[in-house]
Amino acid sequence: MELSSADYGNKNKAAHLTCYARKFQGRILSVLDNIQEAKTSKVLQQIEKLQKGGFLIEEEAFLEYWTKLGSNIANLNNGNIKEYLFKNPLNEAIAREKIGETYEQATFVRQALSRTGDFAHIGSVDNLPEYEPSVEICGELAKENNAVLSIAHPNYSFKSIEEFQKLVPSYVERGVNALEIHYSTPPDWIQTILETRNRFNLLLTF
Repeated sequence: MELSSADYGNKNKAAHLTCYARKFQGRILSVLDNIQEAKTSKVLQQIEKLQKGGFLIEEEAFLEYWTKLGSNIANLNNGNIKEYLFKNPLNEAIAREKIGETYEQATFVRQALSRTGDFAHIGSVDNLPEYEPSVEICGELAKENNAVLSIAHPNYSFKSIEEFQKLVPSYVERGVNALEIHYSTPPDWIQTILETRNRFNLLLTF
């Protein structure tokens, strides 16, 4: 299970935490329901904002596309927005014009769809209640369910290796006990993750 969490003590930084347990029970189920409902609202607001900003995207067509692929609408996220958006090459030209020379499609989510991105005004919304559980709550939920709690794809969750190295000790203090090596993790990040894993005696997830 992947939890969308927020580090409210660090500029509301978003982080995806994967949580593994034999069985989930208790309050974690109500937390998940709340996340799904709020994330659906968030995604639809983002689509509206992108459309008003000149991007060629429509809510009905977006939802129909993912429904036909068998996706659960409640689980759609920034990655789904990016993937659908750039199916139209005209949107890439629009993004390049808005962001400038630092534009890269691979980092568009972090640049323009994340609320902490340098171009968050393009496609992020920040008028939602604090629906994402804090890192502290995620740590508590993992402990209650005797679970492994891993930072998912650190190379996407953090802007740089330096930021990761600076912040990861506080995540460990709050209950994170594993780090993920994602299929897209580059060699320098893999080395850093392995060193960090040894430093804090963490598990690895893949």
